[in-house]
Amino acid sequence: MSKIEIYEGPTTSPERICIYGPPKSGKSRFATALEYGQRWGKKAAYVCADSQSENMRSILPQYRDNLVRVRLPGTDPLEEAVEVAVKDWSKVDAEIGTIVWDTLTTTSKNLLRHYANSGVFSSNHNVQLGTKALKSWHTSPMEGDYGAAQNSIGFILTHLFSQPLHVIVIFHADWAEPKAGAGGGLVGGPETVGRKAIRWIPGMFDAVFRTHRIATTDNPDKFRIFTDTRGIWTGGYRTQEPKQKMPGSIDLKPDPAHFWKTYRDEVTPDLTST
Repeated sequence: MSKIEIYEGPTTSPERICIYGPPKSGKSRFATALEYGQRWGKKAAYVCADSQSENMRSILPQYRDNLVRVRLPGTDPLEEAVEVAVKDWSKVDAEIGTIVWDTLTTTSKNLLRHYANSGVFSSNHNVQLGTKALKSWHTSPMEGDYGAAQNSIGFILTHLFSQPLHVIVIFHADWAEPKAGAGGGLVGGPETVGRKAIRWIPGMFDAVFRTHRIATTDNPDKFRIFTDTRGIWTGGYRTQEPKQKMPGSIDLKPDPAHFWKTYRDEVTPDLTST
């Protein structure tokens, strides 16, 4: 019996977008300033993985009512993340058309810490620090813990991309250099744990955008988005015969919604709306 399937379904699908950048570079503001009621749905499930992200201080006030905040307590980071990834969000709120995860970098570090403390993924015993009966106790991750955390991130993303919703995942930025004897050079991209993932995570997304803060005397809150690869930093997007090609860098207005309107109208007009 054949193990393959001939696919005759639609050629369009919800979007998978990666946004990454250094701290305080406008990632959350940019990712949540969507055209609610248009392609993205009237609301978004906003996964508050970063510390204090549920307070929405980084999000423009006019978009806060469009976000259904989802807190991750951190008791079991894997179970919590998978629950978010597989949940039927239409039963939470039928108006949800997008999931925004802020950030998967923090989720990956919580997974690493959880695995290190469990000690089940390391071939050697983890170094234990502090007093186990007290809150000072913690462990130093070993190689096996890093591998397990990276594998879990790919597992979570696979589930997340099965959602019938648009997915926007936010990361911090990091860079990696090749191991001795390996091909390629320095590469920068979305940070998880262990720098190897920087090379394969961007390929899982339809679009990869990098944020950058440009401090000037007259405008200390000026932000720029890079839509292509610049130097070591990964970027780009998939599209089918766009009306126009996006500029490689775009300076954002105080309300970044204009970026998403251009992206919808000019770059990806053929994609399915939710």
